[in-house]
Amino acid sequence: MPRPDVLFLVCPDGQLISRRIEAELGSAPEYERRVYWGDDDPPLPEGFWQDLTIQNLFATPKAVVLRRGHLLKVDDWDRIAGALAAKPSSVLPVFCLEGEWKKKAPVPAALARRPLWKAAAKRGWVWEQPGLNRQTMGDFVRRWAGEQGLELAPGAQQALAGVLPCDARAASLELEKVDLAAGPGRRVTPQLADLVATDREMDFFAFTDALSQGGNPRDIWQRVLRDHLKQPKEQMLFPLLGSLAREARILGLILAGEEQRAKVHPFVVKKKTSLARRLGPRGVAALFDLCMAAELGVKSGERRTDQALDKLVADLSRIYRG
Repeated sequence: MPRPDVLFLVCPDGQLISRRIEAELGSAPEYERRVYWGDDDPPLPEGFWQDLTIQNLFATPKAVVLRRGHLLKVDDWDRIAGALAAKPSSVLPVFCLEGEWKKKAPVPAALARRPLWKAAAKRGWVWEQPGLNRQTMGDFVRRWAGEQGLELAPGAQQALAGVLPCDARAASLELEKVDLAAGPGRRVTPQLADLVATDREMDFFAFTDALSQGGNPRDIWQRVLRDHLKQPKEQMLFPLLGSLAREARILGLILAGEEQRAKVHPFVVKKKTSLARRLGPRGVAALFDLCMAAELGVKSGERRTDQALDKLVADLSRIYRG
């Protein structure tokens, strides 16, 4: 089957988008991945245009992925259309449109009216998925069990589908607990659904892990707010800072090879090791800097507590996203 010239992935769930990209490129592991973000400043840096239009020295296939592309402006799509007309055949552009779904796929008007979009839709180069809901969660659980080599006992699929969060990354984190609990028998019973945390119990590890894996920052932040409906937003900052400082300490100890001093479950160490290595000493130090800046901003009167909280989450999104 010939590979497409361009891909448009329309889905509000970053984890589902990542899975789709890997499914598209899975049969061609030689593809080099280059990722850019439509909510960065600037959203399309010079490196993006070079990756899109210049073939590398050895003509290695390259996938140029633009996440949150629904935030681009009319002028951006004008320039992209021109660049795609001259791109090398070894380059596969992947545009991820991650806006909120309503009655239909949220394709920006600046793109929908262009020949570029119409041609891609006609050729089947557009993938649309509204995200997870209670109706589709059962299929998500079934596919997960198949990928992990797990047997679903009668009633287990329905039990998990009824309690998992409707966010692929958060659901995957909860299913990892179930996977561990299944043990050597590799059989998932309905009782294991009790391990799934409710919305009110979302912990800081799940929050930061979702950020680090490219989850939609706005959706993740909304879930955090739902977790704390019983307390005003202004009262969330300092508990969050305490959790962030603990997170930074654990990552630092992992980097130093002293993870036993962190005094956390080996499952947490396993989950955090790749993140610690990716952030490196500089990234971990930046987490401590965020704690100090947020606290200083409030105590000095420079920012209101809610302003400091919003800035903290925005800065965390950038750091964990790399």
